[in-house]
Amino acid sequence: DIPADAKPILAKAAEVLKKQPAGTTVEIGGYTDNKGNAEANKKLSQSRADAVKKQLVALGVSEAMLKSVGYG
Repeated sequence: DIPADAKPILAKAAEVLKKQPAGTTVEIGGYTDNKGNAEANKKLSQSRADAVKKQLVALGVSEAMLKSVGYG
């Protein structure tokens, strides 16, 4: 889930992204801390990146321009 205080930031980012020229691609990187199981952290970081991507798409950003990657 996206925290409520992050939603206005993503709304501003979406407005900027929607104005970018065709062919623009943006990578959304998800991260965690270095504690716990590395495989679990990788999945969590991917889920975080995917959540941001989903929110940006819901705000009108083309899904084709977004790539989400979990870095652990």
